[in-house]
Amino acid sequence: MLGMSATYVGSLLNEYKVVLSRVAGVIIIIFGLNMLGVLKISFLFKQAKINYKKNSAVPYYIQAFILGLAFVLGWTPCIGPILSAILILAAKGDSVYYGAKLLAVYSLGLWIPFLVTAIALGRIMKFTKKISKYIIWIERISAGLLIIIGVLLITNNMTIIVAFLSQFLPIY
Repeated sequence: MLGMSATYVGSLLNEYKVVLSRVAGVIIIIFGLNMLGVLKISFLFKQAKINYKKNSAVPYYIQAFILGLAFVLGWTPCIGPILSAILILAAKGDSVYYGAKLLAVYSLGLWIPFLVTAIALGRIMKFTKKISKYIIWIERISAGLLIIIGVLLITNNMTIIVAFLSQFLPIY
């Protein structure tokens, strides 16, 4: 629904497409620079901690729900820049379904790793310890990709990515 509404609003703002693309490109570049640590936008680095105490009076499913909420709130700064970039791309789309498709694929991209992690938690814990030394490079590559997308939006050259990715996607 979020992607569809972003695309709908984008269609209403179609006459300002070039200006909005450039503004969106600048915002995406700022997010990328923030991820690299070049810019330090303080509100994106805020943390909130909850002191959890095991309480048998609270049912386990409520505890799990609260833990899930805390997890989502903790991940929001991590996924926010990428989700923002996708919403901006959805707003540039020609149809409401374009935004829905983008967000559906994004959601699958988030959902599948969580499912695999839940199924193979023990192995995943060992794997995350092994790759923890590479996390900084994963963040840097993600930030670099955001900056590239921002530059492509500013220069009105997003078709380069679309042309590249279209060779890997089925055509309907």
